Amino acid sequence: MSSTSDHVDFRSLIEDLRDAAARIDADDLRLLAKMHGWCETLAGGSPSAGPQADSTIGAAATELAQSLESVILGQAADPHACLLEINKTVEQLAVRVGIAPPAGQTSTALTDTAPDANGADCGAREDSETELPVVIDNSASPAAQRDKVSSPEPAATGVPKEAPTGSPQGAVPAPAAESPTMHTPAPPQPGGEPPHQSEPLVIDNKELEFVKAFVEETGEHIENIEQALLEVERAPTNLDKINDLFRPFHTIKGMAGFLHLRDVNCLTHEAETVLDQARKGKRPVNPALIDLIFDVVDILKTQVASLADYLVNPNGQAIPQPPVAQMIQRLRDIIAGRAEPATRDSSSTGSGRRTGEALVDNGVVAREVVDFALRRQKEEAGSRKVGEILMEMGAVNARQLSQALRTQARPVEPAAKAGTDTSIRIDTTKLDSLIDAVGELVIAQTLVQANTTVTTDLKLSRDVDQVTKIVRDIQEVAMGMRMIPIGPTFQKMGRLVRDLSRKIDKQVNLVVSGEETELDKNYIQQLGDPLVHMVRNAVDHGIETPDARAAAGKPPTGTVRLHAGHQGSSVVI
Repeated sequence: MSSTSDHVDFRSLIEDLRDAAARIDADDLRLLAKMHGWCETLAGGSPSAGPQADSTIGAAATELAQSLESVILGQAADPHACLLEINKTVEQLAVRVGIAPPAGQTSTALTDTAPDANGADCGAREDSETELPVVIDNSASPAAQRDKVSSPEPAATGVPKEAPTGSPQGAVPAPAAESPTMHTPAPPQPGGEPPHQSEPLVIDNKELEFVKAFVEETGEHIENIEQALLEVERAPTNLDKINDLFRPFHTIKGMAGFLHLRDVNCLTHEAETVLDQARKGKRPVNPALIDLIFDVVDILKTQVASLADYLVNPNGQAIPQPPVAQMIQRLRDIIAGRAEPATRDSSSTGSGRRTGEALVDNGVVAREVVDFALRRQKEEAGSRKVGEILMEMGAVNARQLSQALRTQARPVEPAAKAGTDTSIRIDTTKLDSLIDAVGELVIAQTLVQANTTVTTDLKLSRDVDQVTKIVRDIQEVAMGMRMIPIGPTFQKMGRLVRDLSRKIDKQVNLVVSGEETELDKNYIQQLGDPLVHMVRNAVDHGIETPDARAAAGKPPTGTVRLHAGHQGSSVVI
């Protein structure tokens, strides 16, 4: 006999959904978010209702979550109509698991509730072509209902049929001699989706702490994304690696949604959908897809850097954000199958191009980042050059800009902005104050221990010795709080080697060791640019082309080794 508790919990969750759907409003983001979470729980876990019921209910919950997300993000053309569809679908789910409708209300079917010509786009694009058959038989028991699944019917493409006189509002009669079926709203036609419209980003001062936490956490997620991208490129069929890449985008999307960071939310949502296609086997993971996601990451970095700049001096004004509409539309076209990720041409040349164009062609920054810098230059009446603005944003460093200005064709590599990660979830000034206080404590403890009264009193001497040990432990812990592993800094070199080797047609393998070696946070922050220079030179001048290596009797792939370790009292890289 199947577990009863799981089934009861599942029914309870659907009951909560039905109660919430009956009173939901498009402006009640908190309740919408709760419903979205419940739907994701339903989609992830199934009741003890048989395998076929599991798949249909789980699929319906997934579609509900997508529709709720479109309302939360403001992407639904008609939120009210979308919420009506959500309410009907929830009622279908309730009846599906044997929950009777409220007194005086009959169940509603979605057979003829596809959007009309002006209908609501509930945002369900991915997988929305799969209709979800759910049998409703009020005369049968829940156990009997589980054994009945009707075949799917094509959704109507016209205006929804009017309910007969006397039927409840929104109810649609079931076809005669056949149980009504539940369908998801029809997906939008290719090219029919409205383009993304950016809105001015203004942050309430009450939310500054939350935004600060978002910037810090997103910085860590971006590092994880870049590392995961490199691993996926090495093992494109490894589903676990693709899932590791998918999760940070999903987390960033969720955090951005609750903070009303709409551009960030929409960008990560579309990127997440592309990756979801990849992990479901609907899209091949190839170099073009990896390049596309790297472009998204570059834009995301600029978005986060813009937020970080505002947090330094919050003035209540709209925060400048890079244009994302072009990238979002590009992602949507790829999701819908209207386009494919383009393979980046690394052989572009020509000394007459502008600096921004050269940086884009060489893959240093995304087109949207350069457009954002040009817009800022225009707002400043051309008082600064685009290169200066890009450096200030952290999109390029001095060496990259210098090389672009000299040759305007030589491939260069983006480096992480020095000092991007300026904290370890606690202000460094507070950490310095703590270390200073611990130093004073050690001095005071030494004075107490040297007092003659302590040496003459045996019990007091033992107590002071115990306190001394504790103070030393505190000192070691406090000093260790500034020490962080060098591993994350080493991991950033992975993308550098990957992109540079592709652009100069070399095969290079980066081997990293000693990642657990710890250094003071201040030293770590200063290592970025010198390390980029060293690794770049190693790839550029230390590794031959595959043909030259083959002629010399070497394997076609060269190796760059990056190691950190202790030698005496020093750390050697």
